[in-house]
Amino acid sequence: MQTHIVPVGFDYDRLIAPLVRDQLDVDRVVLLEGAVGSEANVEYSRNLAGKLEQDFRNLLGASTERFVVEDVYDYDAAFETAYGLIEAELDRGEAEVWVNVSAMPRTVSFAFATAAHSIMVEREGDRDRIHTYYTV
Repeated sequence: MQTHIVPVGFDYDRLIAPLVRDQLDVDRVVLLEGAVGSEANVEYSRNLAGKLEQDFRNLLGASTERFVVEDVYDYDAAFETAYGLIEAELDRGEAEVWVNVSAMPRTVSFAFATAAHSIMVEREGDRDRIHTYYTV
């Protein structure tokens, strides 16, 4: 089973295209929406997350869950969110966890990459089940 944690940014192609193009197995997707910034940006993120939710289901057959990241510029909160999500996915069983670090603001990307790598160090037996990836 493969779970993809995808922080929703502003570039649709960086969020789903590599998974479709490379025909990766995606069983479950956790979409993270930003809730800070201009009303237009928040609305765009919400709409894009809705489109991604449909496309992950229709194109890849994946179930989705959506979370809101209240402040995409709060590194500590983003790290805690990432750490908790990754650990919860690992604890669900045999899932591999893939974290897309390419589409959110740098603060969130750094927080999620650091959380993933921290868990790799702390949970040596799960190292091969955690992956971060960046799409140009």
